[in-house]
Amino acid sequence: MAEAAVPIDKNAPLLVTTVSEIGVRREPSRFGRLLAEQVSARLTQQGYNVTDLKLRSDVYIREGTGELLLSKDLSDWARHYNAQVVVVGNYAVASGYIYITLKVVAISDYRVIAAVNYLLPIVENVDALLN
Repeated sequence: MAEAAVPIDKNAPLLVTTVSEIGVRREPSRFGRLLAEQVSARLTQQGYNVTDLKLRSDVYIREGTGELLLSKDLSDWARHYNAQVVVVGNYAVASGYIYITLKVVAISDYRVIAAVNYLLPIVENVDALLN
């Protein structure tokens, strides 16, 4: 958040969505929901005004492109809450690791203003959340 391309007002509402598995069109996993909860908690600890959304189809990947898109429902929610940004994310399970990407998207123009990628080793507890 500190490295965002534009300043983020900590007092303005910020939305966090469930982190989705790339290419999977089903209910979010426990892993994706927990990851969103942890992101929400950390942003709240840092003083951001977080509104947590529990939407099923809030973020999806356009087939064949890997492009992250916001659905109309999420856009409507963001405008309803007068949110300046939304945190979206996805992950992909690979052999031994999960690749995770989180992005902060400006509601005004859907521009990605901050992002982070990281690898999480798949240990027994993580594996249990995925299944």
